[in-house]
Amino acid sequence: MTALVSETTAPISAGASSAAVASVLAVCQAALAGDLERRIPAVPDDADLDAVRVAINGLLDVVDAYVRESSASLHYAAESRFYRRFIVRGMPGSFRAGAVQINEAIAAMAATHARLEEQEEERLRLADGFESAVLAMADQVAAAAVEMESASRDLASTADGTALRAVEVSRRSEEHTSELQ
Repeated sequence: MTALVSETTAPISAGASSAAVASVLAVCQAALAGDLERRIPAVPDDADLDAVRVAINGLLDVVDAYVRESSASLHYAAESRFYRRFIVRGMPGSFRAGAVQINEAIAAMAATHARLEEQEEERLRLADGFESAVLAMADQVAAAAVEMESASRDLASTADGTALRAVEVSRRSEEHTSELQ
């Protein structure tokens, strides 16, 4: 990672160590407040203070990259776009371990998302199958009702015919009975 130096801040001159410390403090406080863009300007005549500057600016570079990469990869994962992984190149130590863990979590989310989609497709297939079975049964019940109605009409017609014949037989029987008397 390369150290970024603010373009608007001039290098701190020799003998201005209190100004250099103030600059270091301001950048550290800005970072603490969430501003990871600011960097400490060069301290050309104080090797120790310049080494502190390089270390702090390097730390800010790594932290800034970590925040950007984790934000980007998790943003995509939140939108079910699991192809955007944390780029671990250049991440040292715990930052790398955290990046690897984020990538593993995204891979687990992708697998879970795929399983949920498969389960949803299976539920839709089952619902379609259930709907087809219910419709087929409804068709069978409707056909049976039509057959029962037809059979009922036939029975009613047969019963009417039988009643008429019974009345006719009874009338004739009475006629024969009266003739015999």
